[in-house]
Amino acid sequence: MESAKGMSTRLLDPSAVNAPPLDFSSSASPVPYRQGFVQRSFAPLTAGGIRQSTFTLISTAMGGGVLCLPYVMKQVGLINGVLLLSISSLIAFVTMYILIMCAIRVNKHSYGSLLGYCAGKWVAPVLDVVLFFYGMGAVIAYFILLGDFLPALFELVGVPGASRTICMVGAAAFAVPFVLPRRLSALQYVSPVATFSLILTAAITMIKARGQSTMLPPEAPMALALFGWPLLKSFTITLFAYICHMNVVPVAGELVDPTPARVLKATSRVAFVQLSFYIVIGVAGYISFSHLTNQNYITNYPPGDILISLCRLSLSCSLLFSLPINTNPTAKAAVHFFQSIRELMAVSGGDQLLPTRRRVMSSANEETSGARVMRIFFSFLVLAVTLTVGILVPGVADVVSLLGGSLGTIIMIICPLYIFTTIMRTESRTVLGQVVVWSLTVAAVVAMTAVGLMVTNAMRITHLPLTVN
Repeated sequence: MESAKGMSTRLLDPSAVNAPPLDFSSSASPVPYRQGFVQRSFAPLTAGGIRQSTFTLISTAMGGGVLCLPYVMKQVGLINGVLLLSISSLIAFVTMYILIMCAIRVNKHSYGSLLGYCAGKWVAPVLDVVLFFYGMGAVIAYFILLGDFLPALFELVGVPGASRTICMVGAAAFAVPFVLPRRLSALQYVSPVATFSLILTAAITMIKARGQSTMLPPEAPMALALFGWPLLKSFTITLFAYICHMNVVPVAGELVDPTPARVLKATSRVAFVQLSFYIVIGVAGYISFSHLTNQNYITNYPPGDILISLCRLSLSCSLLFSLPINTNPTAKAAVHFFQSIRELMAVSGGDQLLPTRRRVMSSANEETSGARVMRIFFSFLVLAVTLTVGILVPGVADVVSLLGGSLGTIIMIICPLYIFTTIMRTESRTVLGQVVVWSLTVAAVVAMTAVGLMVTNAMRITHLPLTVN
């Protein structure tokens, strides 16, 4: 172990590999130049860098879950709401770190191939199906939100003829050129839009909170902690707000110099940035509207408000770029599904060349021309199907949230937990590892229980009060 650690240290130390003798003259310094924090923060984004990876994952998580956070505070109170957000943030951080480190350890570049490495050849296609339908649900939610935001913005600038359908079709057309590149790093210059949108939304919500709260009736409640069945559904919503795990393994494949320290820095930044602004949005939004808070709290504001229109604009820009950012891994999941099925059929046919070909498919970082055609085809198919569903079923948001909550728990908690106990078996048996294992197990049980109760309530089998009116 010590020799391995020493080798790792030498590999990471540029001065230990064929380094020329240092010049201690007055014109040279033995200490290598290192950029300061400000210089690193405002330097151009680099493909596979920590900042670009952080922006990509935040962009993936941006969606309807963020706009429901004030509604969560209404359901469970401010203290419980902040606690749920903190727990979900910790879960997201731990599982992102697990996925990236495990993907690096076994050299896998897709979520499906990583799980297939752990559980066998039949599991990877199943996860690809889960990822595909979860991604479809997320993109449907983006189209629905864009259909809510864009018409109001066009009307504000004097274009009343921009209907919901026209705006959604335009959004799909906008996304087309961005789904063509294979690598997520191709979006390195647009992925920061989601982070900027998150900051702006939090700032505007906080600025307007004081003025909005003065317009509330004197008897308007301001709950600090509410206990009961709504805690379950609220926990699912907060989990949904952090889910970016579809892109975690692809980001791991593109991360430059993926040392544990750099992986820790990237994942902790994603979780911390999200938590910070989610708390501001949730608390300020609830203070603004109290018991009148809608599920999408932006709809509580008057349509002509300039600052809120700016907020709608920033959210729309974020969602426009989130369309291709989420379409990319969804299409890749479909491609990997058919590749896996082809491999399984070859196994059943007794193809002796399969093991070599399977390793190449699971681990290769290059894309064949056939795979590229399939990926682009499925990207267009995802955009077309989700656009159609969003147009025909404008009230699908609740269904999408239910779908995202159920499949999201599998993607965010259950699969990373299994991967952790398989690939990092030694680490999972330590005291800290056991804390992680049992904590994630409890979280998964609670989340899936909430989803089950939502389904049985919808089927009128149970009649539990999962929400506060």
